[in-house]
Amino acid sequence: MSEPPVVAQTVGVFRAFATLAVFLVLRNPQPLRLDTLLAGIRQSTGRAVLESDVALFRGILGARTIDLHWAAAATDSDSDNQDKDGDSPCLFVSLSLARDPDPPAKRPSKRQRKTVAPQPVLLVKQLVDRFSKSLRERISTHQDGDGAAALIDRIARENLPPRPSPPASGLQGAEPAASSVPHLLATLKSSRFYADQLLDAAATTVPAKPASYQALSADIDPAIWSALSIDQLYSHQAQAISAAMQGRSLVLSTSTASGKSTAYQVPLLQRLLDDPQST
Repeated sequence: MSEPPVVAQTVGVFRAFATLAVFLVLRNPQPLRLDTLLAGIRQSTGRAVLESDVALFRGILGARTIDLHWAAAATDSDSDNQDKDGDSPCLFVSLSLARDPDPPAKRPSKRQRKTVAPQPVLLVKQLVDRFSKSLRERISTHQDGDGAAALIDRIARENLPPRPSPPASGLQGAEPAASSVPHLLATLKSSRFYADQLLDAAATTVPAKPASYQALSADIDPAIWSALSIDQLYSHQAQAISAAMQGRSLVLSTSTASGKSTAYQVPLLQRLLDDPQST
């Protein structure tokens, strides 16, 4: 049986993560702020590594090798972005670089001394080999029959620590604070399913397009147009009204303030004029 493509893809994502993470931890063996690390991976390799991917790595290698935890991110007290209620929590990753046991001490040959790989390369290779072996073992022993991709997604979800609850406001009877929109977006982006479907609004410009109008084929009482102060219809309104007047079911999906309500109101008002007893 051939190996699912998701296995090689996942090992490739881990290799990109391990390469930069090992280099940074060797320079400073402290927990790494995860969003900064992932941004660095994207900038240096062009590969997108997500929070859920790192949670998967934790689940495969264990928390003693890779651990995730929330902690307050230190911010400049003069920064305009500082959270008013204190430092906002950020996700940090800790990486343990315990090397595989070395073979019995033996003086390498002159050729071996010239070709021995630098320590970071050895550490990355060891981590990747361990991850690859452990991942394949988990998949080979998986019995649920829902596939490797489903197993990988489940391991990731089980190992992503929940964001800590915001501090209580101190007001009696106050409702718990709802998750912020940025946190919701960050949570969605951490899922590989949604990652490429969400765009940064600040970096996205939707060009303006001229309005598209269309004549209506259905017969609508002029009193309705007068009451609604309408003298022309957008194309989506005309098509929706015509479909509704023919008794067809429809779903109208357009942007905010584009006249969707009118498309529903006009057929309703016409029906009431034709049959005041209709419900």
